[in-house]
Amino acid sequence: MKAAKFRMIGGALLGLALFGGAGDDIDSTAPDTNVPPITTISGGPKPFDVYAFLVDLKWYGEDVDGSIDSYEYAWDDTAEWFSTVLTESTFVVASDTCCIFDTLLTGLGADSIVEQFFRYHTFFVRSVDDKGEKDPSPAFLTFNSTTVAPITRITQGPGGSSSSAGSGRAVSFHWEGEDPDSPDNAVAAYEYFHATKGELRERYGYNDAIGVTRKVWNSLDWIRVGADTTSVILRNLETGFGPDGAYRHFFFVRSIDAAGAVEQIPIPLVNFREWGASASTSGIVVIRSNVLGTTSTGGDRVGQVFEGTRVVFSWRANLGSYDGIVTGYSHAYDNLIWSAWDLDDIRYPEEGEFVPLRGRHTFFARARDEAGEIVTASFPFEVFAGPRNLDTTQVLVLNNFHVDALPDFYPSPAKYARFWTDSLLVNFNYDFFDPRTELENEPPIRQMSRSTTIIVPTDDWEGGGGSYPIISEWHRRDENPLWSYVDAGGNA
Repeated sequence: MKAAKFRMIGGALLGLALFGGAGDDIDSTAPDTNVPPITTISGGPKPFDVYAFLVDLKWYGEDVDGSIDSYEYAWDDTAEWFSTVLTESTFVVASDTCCIFDTLLTGLGADSIVEQFFRYHTFFVRSVDDKGEKDPSPAFLTFNSTTVAPITRITQGPGGSSSSAGSGRAVSFHWEGEDPDSPDNAVAAYEYFHATKGELRERYGYNDAIGVTRKVWNSLDWIRVGADTTSVILRNLETGFGPDGAYRHFFFVRSIDAAGAVEQIPIPLVNFREWGASASTSGIVVIRSNVLGTTSTGGDRVGQVFEGTRVVFSWRANLGSYDGIVTGYSHAYDNLIWSAWDLDDIRYPEEGEFVPLRGRHTFFARARDEAGEIVTASFPFEVFAGPRNLDTTQVLVLNNFHVDALPDFYPSPAKYARFWTDSLLVNFNYDFFDPRTELENEPPIRQMSRSTTIIVPTDDWEGGGGSYPIISEWHRRDENPLWSYVDAGGNA
């Protein structure tokens, strides 16, 4: 009995085992009952509507027998999908097909271009459920993306006006771009190009009578750079005018926005410039002194000063004729051992004053622009010992009145001063310094150094009838030369 019961149990156990095995076989071969998810686009442009190149899209998924795990989206075709867990996003889409024409215009104006680009796009999105099942019929939306082309302005460089004097053999250009329909007004990239007028004629169909057309503009061999590049240096420029202006230079620059739209309309002085290059730079350096006056590049002024006078030089460059940018200054004194380039090197000495020795000297200052062009100025001057060593009496009369002042007054102040001098100093050796213009109303140091006595006639006309009174003018100087003259042994 015990043996029979065990078998039954065993049989029962075996039956259970067989039943359990049969159940496993049924589960493994049964059809999959998972229902795939479905996807809906809930926000964005209307189908086939016109929209901006920045497009906001929203979507969601539903899974009746589970949950949504993620999403996949694609643009324009379904060859490549991108995974995301988001249900909304802002996309930057290409709008790089030029151009939308103003169809409201008729006649000759019908081809007028509104700088607006377009491109049709289709957005696909599908849900993925918790079992990895994907929506077999992705949701999609087709719309027309448009954008306004960016604009560029040249901010530095030659050719900025009809009166621009051009440049030297090297030059720098700076520019800035903006995208009117971008949230941050920023562009994505720039393109620039440089050529001579002769090259534009030969290679790109430029016609002098028509100028730079869109056809020429779009045929140029543009060089693309990133949005962080806003300047370029051009070197070894062809100089001169050339046959029919063939050596004139053109520089073009344009912007590209995030949607791929490229600036289309060439505008003189704005996004392209024309100029001429010369063998020498057209900038100048201006040197000023507290007691020696002012000179500049190409000037022939020779300064004069008494021994013991404290002197200061300062200088600046003017590159406005071609919108150059100074990147450094340098100076030298009595030799061409130049100081190191430095934007702050604009005064000598750096602090205080210096006292030059007797004799002839020359002070030099120079400036360098971004392109490496250098412009120089020199200021020769002479230091005189003064009258302390003169053996004979020599009088110098400084006429304190402009010759043409008060022409209706008789005698005029200038004539009166000369009459007074000739009468009073008839028995003396004397010279008469008669300034006729404001520019000449400067101390005649060389004459003063040869004179033991200086006389400055003045009365009620001082500061009134006299157009450029010497005493008043000299008093404005950092160092009045009359005091230097007295220190040098003279009488005033």
